[in-house]
Amino acid sequence: MRHLILTGFLSILLLTACTRSEDEARVLLNQALTDWQAGDIVQAEEKFATIEANYLSTAVATEAIKERRSKKEAYRLANDPLQASRRNKGGFARKVIASISEYHNKHSEYPENLENIDRGQFDIHQDINGYISQCEYKKALFNYGYQLDCSAATITYNKDRAEAQRTKAIYSSKSKGNSRAHSLAEFPIAKSTWGARFNPSETMPERGINAYYFNTNSPNKLIAEESVDEVRINYSWDKFHGIKSQDFGGYWVSTIQLDRKETSQIAISQSWSKTRLIIDGYVVYEGGSDHELNLTLEPGTHRVEVEYINNWHTTEFSLVFLNQIEKLSTNDIKQRLANNIRSEYDIYYVGLYESDQKDLSVILNIDKTPRTIVLFMSSYSAIKWRISNPFGVNIRAIVYGSHSPGTTVVGELDPTTLLLPSARRIGSYHSPKKCNCSSGHFHCGGRSALLSTKKTVEMIGGAQLRGVSGRYSAGDLRVPEIIINDLYIEELEAESDQFKKLKAACDKQANPDFENMFNDN
Repeated sequence: MRHLILTGFLSILLLTACTRSEDEARVLLNQALTDWQAGDIVQAEEKFATIEANYLSTAVATEAIKERRSKKEAYRLANDPLQASRRNKGGFARKVIASISEYHNKHSEYPENLENIDRGQFDIHQDINGYISQCEYKKALFNYGYQLDCSAATITYNKDRAEAQRTKAIYSSKSKGNSRAHSLAEFPIAKSTWGARFNPSETMPERGINAYYFNTNSPNKLIAEESVDEVRINYSWDKFHGIKSQDFGGYWVSTIQLDRKETSQIAISQSWSKTRLIIDGYVVYEGGSDHELNLTLEPGTHRVEVEYINNWHTTEFSLVFLNQIEKLSTNDIKQRLANNIRSEYDIYYVGLYESDQKDLSVILNIDKTPRTIVLFMSSYSAIKWRISNPFGVNIRAIVYGSHSPGTTVVGELDPTTLLLPSARRIGSYHSPKKCNCSSGHFHCGGRSALLSTKKTVEMIGGAQLRGVSGRYSAGDLRVPEIIINDLYIEELEAESDQFKKLKAACDKQANPDFENMFNDN
């Protein structure tokens, strides 16, 4: 009898415990469902996990497992990137989605926010941060995907793109008519300028140009300002006020005082960047390319503003106002030299790719020579050549050209010296001999290029090349660095012959003969 009573008591206790476990599990399940419905999925997941860990034997646990699986599947489908692709239309949204996918492929997870996405899908000239900030993005849990709504950004992007195309057409038409002078009235009016941010008091320098520098990632913080003579900037990495080159932004403002109507040639040289030139509120230029334009301004005071955004690890930019110049063909240069120089002279050649100075200048120190000389100067980038002539050498003419517009010549020049701007680069800069052969592809650069340069400048100049100076980049050069004589020419020709033999051997690697493939060389 006592045994039956004890068994019944234990049964009651066990039943009570089971009932309590079911009740506790039911409470947790209801809370989990409420949390999930409220969007607090992390809290809901914790409660589901507690049910499976502590109440697995209950009937509620079976129900909880089904509910959890069902809700996570619905959550996965709602955050599937394919759904985001279907909901977001337009070119900009597609680029965002492609960038998110690229990030996922690289990191095996989706980005926490759109600031972390890869930018390879976007045009490097695009200022995309403003558009991306208009996209609503939320990364899903469990690395399932994300929610994305770029509809507002797409509308803004498409509108700006249409406006940019219209503006590009305007500037393109101006560029095509480069020889014709244009007036301010032909250009669109700026809605606003950076002057309101960096120069709200509209303080204008009596002389020179006020320059303001900032980081484009924190545009509201002015990092440095200075007074400069020209709009020229050149540096790499973070070697200018600690601003990383790819994040560099600059604003320059000045005034032009004219007593009479004048026409100037505006030359803009830039690489991976974009620029806006505003004169008296008119957007005279906006874009990311080299540009030249003749512009006529009326008498009076004119406000000139330059806004610049860089997008590369090097910053190289110049915007200069020049007197109207006619760029000459090689035949024109040849004819003008022949018509204006009757005495004998020697030719010196200077070649560079670019300047290594902040203001893009290169000082040419002319060595002593009793003979009259003609200087040929060539570069890829725009350079401000500074002539230093301490020995008073008779420089009868200077022929200069560059791939990028805006190259100028200043310094110790006689008023009678002919300045002849070339429509293109002439020759190639000097560099040490270096050749290589890779998979049958032969490349050789160096002194052998001087043979071609020598032939070209002597044909144009009508005299002999007696000296050369050059390298990839420099801030100053001695002219000449190398004297060109018969022995030096023999060395160049011997090197050229050797290069031809090396190239022939390299070509053979790329295209072996079937019959002789296995013969010993």
